[in-house]
Amino acid sequence: MSRKFFHQLWKNRQAPSSSVRKPSKAEMRKRLRRSLAVEPLEDRRLLVVGSFAFGIETGRGSGFDGVLALDIDQDSTTTNNSSECTASLLHTGRHILTAAHCVDFDGDAVADNAARVVFDIDGAPNGNFLLMDIPASDIIVHPNWNNVIKQGNDIVVAELPRVAPAGADRYDIFRGSNELGQSYTTVGYGATGTGTTGQSNNNIGPNGDVRRMGNNRWDSVTDILAGAPLNEPTPPVGTALVSDFDDGTAGRDAMGTFYGLVDRGHVSGDFLEAQGDSGGPGLIGTPGNFRIAGVVSYGVASIFNANLTTDTDPAFRTFGELTVDTRVSAFTSFIDGITEQDYDLVFDMQDQLAGNFDGSDDTIVLQKSGASLQILVNGELAFEEATPERIQSITINGSGDSDHLIIDYPSGVPGGTVNFDGRAGGNSVTFQTGDTNNFVSVLSDAGNPRIDTVGTITTVESHDLQAACV
Repeated sequence: MSRKFFHQLWKNRQAPSSSVRKPSKAEMRKRLRRSLAVEPLEDRRLLVVGSFAFGIETGRGSGFDGVLALDIDQDSTTTNNSSECTASLLHTGRHILTAAHCVDFDGDAVADNAARVVFDIDGAPNGNFLLMDIPASDIIVHPNWNNVIKQGNDIVVAELPRVAPAGADRYDIFRGSNELGQSYTTVGYGATGTGTTGQSNNNIGPNGDVRRMGNNRWDSVTDILAGAPLNEPTPPVGTALVSDFDDGTAGRDAMGTFYGLVDRGHVSGDFLEAQGDSGGPGLIGTPGNFRIAGVVSYGVASIFNANLTTDTDPAFRTFGELTVDTRVSAFTSFIDGITEQDYDLVFDMQDQLAGNFDGSDDTIVLQKSGASLQILVNGELAFEEATPERIQSITINGSGDSDHLIIDYPSGVPGGTVNFDGRAGGNSVTFQTGDTNNFVSVLSDAGNPRIDTVGTITTVESHDLQAACV
């Protein structure tokens, strides 16, 4: 059965009715609460826990600007990040990857509500965030998710309503099979603390939740936990990865104690995901070349079995505990089946820092480069599609500045039409290469745009204005 067919099945699932009352944040936390032994890692707005020091704050422009805050309650603002989960921007620049338990509480594999994505990226006004709201119908939950977290399939791909800001890092997914033993970087907006004291909820920054990072190693797939001495129920075979929280001693090496997988952790100390990090990535590689290999799912604490224990502290997220991540390489078909579908391209200048917030004229170039479609803003590459035949239509929206659209696509734009709304300002459209295959629908709320053509006259349709061709 084709990926496209599966995608239509997921997209056509009944979305929640708009008349259904949205649960309060307290109700959502109650739904998400689990026993201490199995904790979904969201609910409280806190950050990555370090061995002997708090998780490292990433800051902007350090390669982690594609790790996004996911606000299920949708109360974050441009100056305050109030999120429950974490997500990652995929290589398309139009999709995010996160955990199913963040968006579907009743286990019907349909998102319960819309969600807000918070971009904390380099170049944004200091302390400010960019926001996008994703309709529930565009949040695609894995069809085998049933809200029993140890049964796995805890993964979601959601389609953004517009192209993400160019300043947000894009991450491809890891497609190999050698994750075990590899050091990975975990990043999220969850709780911070230390392995001695456990997670703490007093570390919110001046603008809300803070993004932090740290390193650990995947010890095994979770299948091993089903055997003695823990005898834990686990996700489907080969679909999840487990790490432990080491302090450098044998007594707190959980996987070494229980299963003989001795690894005392990083010399500088391990880091472990905490509540609020759910849905965040486990990244393999280095900044600029990161790939998503894991998605934070749940933690296992208070491990007492057969008189063996490595977690003697009742505080949550202390040394000797385990964390489980969904194994991304086991879900490549699910992810590709969504990201590789035909789509309507929507590019909005209000999301693009290179052409917004400054009051100056902006130039947008829609061009063909080799086989790819590119969009440049003031000379900077803001979007690229290597398979432009997937594009069904193109919509470009301006900002409050004067926006000048240049179309240089001699073979005719994908989808056949560019819809351009310059919004406020004095706007223009220029056809750099004349071609009768291009069709442009122009809408502006601030006077008549100027339509320039070079070579063969190209069709232009104007709405509620008089188009001037010069």
